[in-house]
Amino acid sequence: MAYAIETRTVAAQPTLFVRGKTTIPNIAQSIGEFLSVVGRHLAEQSVKPVGMPYTRYHAIDGLNIDLEAG
Repeated sequence: MAYAIETRTVAAQPTLFVRGKTTIPNIAQSIGEFLSVVGRHLAEQSVKPVGMPYTRYHAIDGLNIDLEAG
């Protein structure tokens, strides 16, 4: 399967996220909890999200993961 890869430069955008640590078996639950916190905060501030949610993995060490979700 061939992929088309391109590099784009885009303007900086502010982001709201929660960073935390979890384990591989709990990753889906943790991401859901992090995104729920972000969603509640946005709602409290009457702010609507302007993009899709994301997850960024900062480090993976065995079963342990340091990640952010926003």
